[in-house]
Amino acid sequence: GTWQFMSAYLVQNQNAPHVVEDDLESSLYVVLWAALKYSRTHMTDAQRTLLFKEIFETEEVEKTGSSTKKHFLIGRTDLARSPVFIDCKPLDDLIVALAELFSHRYSVVSPASWKAYELYQRKDVESLSPDTQLLVKLNPAYTKMEGMQGLKSHDHVISIYDHHLGLDGWPSEDKAIEQVLLNKKNLPLQIYTKSETQMSSRAASTPTGKRRRLNSSSDDLPTDTLVSEEDPLFGSAHPNAVPAIEGQLSLMTDLNHLTSLH
Repeated sequence: GTWQFMSAYLVQNQNAPHVVEDDLESSLYVVLWAALKYSRTHMTDAQRTLLFKEIFETEEVEKTGSSTKKHFLIGRTDLARSPVFIDCKPLDDLIVALAELFSHRYSVVSPASWKAYELYQRKDVESLSPDTQLLVKLNPAYTKMEGMQGLKSHDHVISIYDHHLGLDGWPSEDKAIEQVLLNKKNLPLQIYTKSETQMSSRAASTPTGKRRRLNSSSDDLPTDTLVSEEDPLFGSAHPNAVPAIEGQLSLMTDLNHLTSLH
């Protein structure tokens, strides 16, 4: 199959047999790829690009891909910022419903949950008290096994598509508008710190290794900004990379000398 649309299981286990669960899961990636590529979202260009790379650009290494697809299905954190798509709530709900269903294939259940599930499996759950039934159905092992039953044929997945396609809220004029995905050519040359992404501030490293905050209105990087010599993102060395790194090493040497005096 196409690498970008293969199931999370086949991406990591390419010698595994291709089963119905893989085809059903691939349908989610086709829908999500088209939606992120051609539908307006509340995401920034950076958020959209990172999500796109996480799901669809898992590079093949030694015939085995990464686990990012699996983690996307289990966590679904990028879908939690509802709504994701502008004026298209049924699309949000459809993608979340499908991701939740396919996540059961990869969810991890503790031994204690399996033991409790096996214990109650011997009994008729419907004959238990309502409170006990609720506890049984909230058991992760029970939830996983029920979800896996829905992946045994196309019927359940088709019913999810039919249900959401029949909901109100789909846009009447749904013109495809290609969305921006950042790459090496259109990505601005900027360096960010963790605090900066939260506070929209910029920071740079001086040749001595100290961090200093930059004026947010400044458009150019200062000459003492630290960029690695072989920067993988931009493919060329920053002219001040060597002095900056040497400054940091000098500072570390001074600190080690002071420590040895105690």
